[in-house]
Amino acid sequence: MTCIAGFRHSFSKRLAMACMLLACFPLPAFAQSVQEPVELTVARIAELETLRRKDPQSALQGLETIVSNVNAPDEVRREAAFVGAQIARNAGIDDSQARLQAHLSAASASGQEGSALLVKVLNAYAMAEKGETDVAWRALQPLMEELPFHLTPRERARVALVYAFLLDSAGELGSAITAYQEAVELAESSQMISLATRARLQLAWAVTQYGQNARGEALVRESLEDAEANQDQAAIIVAYTSLGMVMEQRGDLEGFLAMMTMAIDRAKQYGILDDLPVLLGNVAHYHLSTKDFKSAEAAASEALQFSLAQQDDDGISLGKINLGLAMIGLGKVADGRGLVREGIAMDSRRGLINDVAMGLEDLGRALEEAGDLSGAVEALHEARRLSDQIHRDDQRRAVLELQEKLNAERREREILLLNSENALKSAELKRQNIQRRLWWLLSAVFALVLGLAWMGMKRLRQDNTSLAGRNLQLRLQSERDPLTGLANRRQIRPYLQMTASQECFAGAVLMIDVDHFKRINDALGHAVGDRILQEIARRLRAFCREGDLAVRMGGEEFLLLIDGIAADALPKLVSRLLAQLAEPYEADERRVAVSASIGFATSPLKCMTRIELDVVIRLVDAALYLAKSEGRQRAIGVRCVADSGELDADGVIKDLAAAAVRGEVALIRVDAYGTEVST
Repeated sequence: MTCIAGFRHSFSKRLAMACMLLACFPLPAFAQSVQEPVELTVARIAELETLRRKDPQSALQGLETIVSNVNAPDEVRREAAFVGAQIARNAGIDDSQARLQAHLSAASASGQEGSALLVKVLNAYAMAEKGETDVAWRALQPLMEELPFHLTPRERARVALVYAFLLDSAGELGSAITAYQEAVELAESSQMISLATRARLQLAWAVTQYGQNARGEALVRESLEDAEANQDQAAIIVAYTSLGMVMEQRGDLEGFLAMMTMAIDRAKQYGILDDLPVLLGNVAHYHLSTKDFKSAEAAASEALQFSLAQQDDDGISLGKINLGLAMIGLGKVADGRGLVREGIAMDSRRGLINDVAMGLEDLGRALEEAGDLSGAVEALHEARRLSDQIHRDDQRRAVLELQEKLNAERREREILLLNSENALKSAELKRQNIQRRLWWLLSAVFALVLGLAWMGMKRLRQDNTSLAGRNLQLRLQSERDPLTGLANRRQIRPYLQMTASQECFAGAVLMIDVDHFKRINDALGHAVGDRILQEIARRLRAFCREGDLAVRMGGEEFLLLIDGIAADALPKLVSRLLAQLAEPYEADERRVAVSASIGFATSPLKCMTRIELDVVIRLVDAALYLAKSEGRQRAIGVRCVADSGELDADGVIKDLAAAAVRGEVALIRVDAYGTEVST
């Protein structure tokens, strides 16, 4: 595929924005003089909301009528103002947005806490539009616990969807999935069918990005059924688009094209044209990948026209690149190259360095196929320079994160050691103090020496027993991880001495690391993170047999030593462990999605006359970090090492992937579904 994945960066942001608010039927804009039942009024809000993409003016007119109705309940007017402010912001209708937000601000000033919270939500949403997504979700995080006290369940569902969107935009995918699930549950419990549908669509795309394609597709199809049952055309278009994205993720390009075509036809039929340039761009990408340049030119040209009419910079740059690539394929090399360069220049001016690199790579390949070798070399060299820059930036961030992790572990060890030393000193001082008191009493009153001696010796024996128990407790603490109760590093050597056969451990070595654990701590707090680590330890203990050893190496990293397992049974064992660790975790009455990556090998390794266990562990650790670099929630194992004299273990461990290419090691890749790939 040449270009299908190229649109994903800009389209995923548009998909998230498209799901934020959808709409339904208009209401006449006249003042209501009598109070209507709350159920009828909130139903009108839902109906007006589905008009937000096709006819935002009518939607805002009806919502402002509800807001201005002084006979309507305060919570209904507040919800109408909140929905209307979002619609007005997305549609660029500033005067209506100002009036609706002013209503909320006035209610907040009069002491309505619910209105004050909604004003803060709108302000966070505005920060996200300016690119400050990390600041935006952090601003909302402390407010989420206050929602049940000041907002109705309907309003909480809306705020939960905004909060999930901000987390998603900031790359906090695990926390976003949890927030989307909460939004779906709140919307369904409040019978907000349209809101539940679009929250489910957002959840589907998030879990698909997390690698759970089957679950993502099931959620999209469920949302599509709900949208068709309610004839919610905007939601149907987004559902078709999301389903196409899921199909493209699993390699079904024909299904991808069919879903995009259905979304385009539905958008044109009902006049919902916001995302039409991106949909047409997707079709152009497909035709470029199949080298149907004539069809690609037609789709890209139509997309560019819509983008120019809407003054959409994302769509214009994407349209120019697609149209230029199609023209190059049709032999119009000079004109096509110029259009692609214009699109790349637009992305460069906006600082989209990843999009620029992808555009240059596509241009280089297209020019190479068209015979313009000098132009191809120039474009590919530019792409390589940008890719190297991106890689260096990623490496720099990884090094800083690793250094912080090592510093935290060192501080933790120092604190534990200091606490142990203080406890021993305190016990020793207590014992010495008792001895001094005993000798003072013996020298002071000889007449009571026997009685006092007996009492003192009894007290001394009790304290010595206590001290012995304390020393035993400290020894056990030094051999066990205090948080999880698993063994620590000190237990590895005694275990190997106990289980080793003929001076060599025979079994399996598994190194496990929890994916994105720092995000869980940042989003949910260290208390929740500790409970998740305790639950992971519980699952590892249940997974191990009686003769196996589970060790917490530090932080979110664990080691399993499985005694006496056959090499051919190990991949299935690892796949089962991946699946068990990926099952949802319960923390503070919320479900948290967690996954792990694994490196593994058998000991002794095949194809080697002799290899030390510590080298095997280092190889397994290198396999673990290779698994994380290839996408996480997977496992990579070292099947065997080439038997060719002296093994450069340090060289192999430093770059395991390169060693596999050179044939120095054989690797096996396993996922939670049991798929095995040997390299």
